[in-house]
Amino acid sequence: MRFLNNKQIQPGFWFLLVHLFVSNALYSQKIIPYTEIDPILQTAWDEMYPVAYTRITQKDTLGKGIMVLKEKNQLIYLYTFLLYFPAYRVEEEKLVADETGGRDILVKLYFRPHEKTKPYSVYLGEFSEKYNLKSVVRWIK
Repeated sequence: MRFLNNKQIQPGFWFLLVHLFVSNALYSQKIIPYTEIDPILQTAWDEMYPVAYTRITQKDTLGKGIMVLKEKNQLIYLYTFLLYFPAYRVEEEKLVADETGGRDILVKLYFRPHEKTKPYSVYLGEFSEKYNLKSVVRWIK
């Protein structure tokens, strides 16, 4: 069997490299940066929780950017936030916000681009990277 020389390998290699670059560029256009994610977070929050938050205190709480995870052979994207919630009290059977006794709560926004009906979901609590090292693919700054 005859071995291939470098001239025969180069066209295929360059085609593969260009294909990977173009497909990665097209796929990464779907990812929304932290600067534009506020309305999506608000919509996803309103669909899941009955009590509204007052403001976003901090975006990217881990300071590393958007975490790319692998879940069931699909890529998902994790955004982290600190949201401020006022203290609520009941007056005349209605919830009334009291800004003096509020607190920040850590919130995770997951983006699953493969889910067409509901790609965004919101969960409360922290995400520990050290317990999920096998599923972390990379970070997008």
